[in-house]
Amino acid sequence: MKSEKHRRYLVFIVRIIFFPFAVFFTLACLFVHVTSLFGIDCSEYIPPLYIVILSLLLIHIPSLILQETDEKRKEEIRERSKQKGHWKRLGKLMFRQTPKWIKKVINYYLIYAAFNFFYFPYVLITNYEGGEPVVENNEYQLENHGKVIKKMTTKEVEEHRTMMNRFISGHLLLIYLGNFAALYPRLEKKEDDEDFEEVKKDKPLS
Repeated sequence: MKSEKHRRYLVFIVRIIFFPFAVFFTLACLFVHVTSLFGIDCSEYIPPLYIVILSLLLIHIPSLILQETDEKRKEEIRERSKQKGHWKRLGKLMFRQTPKWIKKVINYYLIYAAFNFFYFPYVLITNYEGGEPVVENNEYQLENHGKVIKKMTTKEVEEHRTMMNRFISGHLLLIYLGNFAALYPRLEKKEDDEDFEEVKKDKPLS
């Protein structure tokens, strides 16, 4: 009992340390995504890819470690993940300390992320014939596997970059939100264990 109490306080401290990073990266990604929706190209302010990957690791690794600290939850998650139709219960197990409003935000954003995933290829094929802008003789041109489709203006290149920013940031934001929820600094309480036991009692869906 005492060791369990210490574990909860240790987990709470870890969340307090890493949660500000999750907030910063989530807001930064949200900023890039929102500006892209308004057609603003902020590519020059976006850090290199390795910085983005490091930011993900900085908040993703601690959230994974926190999941690993709870043996009974880890075991139940492993079993539930093998069964079909248990995504809702799985979410309850993984984010049982997360406030309900954050879970609702993530649920709604999942719908938008799915829309964003299919909308991007549609625009890419319709407006750009699946090509991407390249510089040739100090001029922009749209190419697809080495085939020149057309010449591009600076405005068209910026629109293409903006669309790319929207697509990439839209999916990264989903990952950031997941870690934001996992690292939310709320001290686990006895009620969380009761919720956990309730989820365990749920019968598998047929």
